[in-house]
Amino acid sequence: MTGVSAKMHRIRSAAVYAVMPVSASRTGAGGAVGAGGSVRLEQGFERFFSLYGTSAPNWVRTVLANKYRYACDYTDVQLAPPVDGTQYGDHEDLRVTVRHTFYLSIPYANRIFAVFGTAHRLPGGGDEYGSLIQASCTLTNQGIEDDIDVEQFPRQVGRGQS
Repeated sequence: MTGVSAKMHRIRSAAVYAVMPVSASRTGAGGAVGAGGSVRLEQGFERFFSLYGTSAPNWVRTVLANKYRYACDYTDVQLAPPVDGTQYGDHEDLRVTVRHTFYLSIPYANRIFAVFGTAHRLPGGGDEYGSLIQASCTLTNQGIEDDIDVEQFPRQVGRGQS
């Protein structure tokens, strides 16, 4: 994501994670290609389950990476330009539009959607179809800077300590 601010990257990442549950989990869905973050995501889930003293379910290794790749490949995020045209102001409303191609997994039914113009063939040449889903929302800009300040709290002296 060259040329994209850290803030825009976080907005897009939030959208990708939000659509992962409804994303395709098949390897060949739309010819989805690799996305480096899927390995870190799998490792994060593995660590999460290990902290609770259990092993991760099989879907973490078999399904999660494909869902992440599909969500990355088929999710587009657009941010409306700032009011002044150059820079977003502190607490300015940010209008975000997310477009996701929902994978139509049911054979024959997916073609019916295509015939009626509500679905399109996914790249990759197969008989796979998707339907565009779009949602918009307004977020409040929580500051101009891309940095996240690390909070520091004063050391508290507990009972019996001096």
